[in-house]
Amino acid sequence: MAAPAPPSPPARQRVAHRIVIRDGEVIRHNTLTAADEKALRAAERDAWIAAERARTAGEKAAAAAEVMTRRLVIQHGDIDKMVADSLAGERRRLVITCSRRGKPVAPDADLVTLGNCGPINIAAFAPDVRESLAQARRSIEATRGLSDEQRKMALSGLDEAMRELDAKDAARGAPKPN
Repeated sequence: MAAPAPPSPPARQRVAHRIVIRDGEVIRHNTLTAADEKALRAAERDAWIAAERARTAGEKAAAAAEVMTRRLVIQHGDIDKMVADSLAGERRRLVITCSRRGKPVAPDADLVTLGNCGPINIAAFAPDVRESLAQARRSIEATRGLSDEQRKMALSGLDEAMRELDAKDAARGAPKPN
């Protein structure tokens, strides 16, 4: 009787190594089986197809919006002229309203003056503006997820606005707040 055949070696499983390197550093190193690799490639392909479809849909939407804008301009004429005419009409209405209230204003006055039937006291709003800037500063200081550079840039913009407010107060001779 012949000797039994030796057992066959276990089937070798194909293994793929996926290494992602960014800026010279290994970001991710995965060991994948053939099935995992196939599924990963299918997912990547599906993601690429979805991205292409989204890009194409975005381009189609932009083209459609442009066509609609052109149609509106053709139907309604020059939009700039329409806006200018509308503003002129609103100015005339505000001048009449202010005259009826006994507070005549010049027809060429800015819209804020026309809307208030006279100049407004900007200094009255300074405390609210100052408190809003302070609240925004506290909020940015407490916000997580900002890089040091982003935080520094945002805070410097708020500090600049606060300095401008202080300069305007000083120019008006207003006392400096605590």
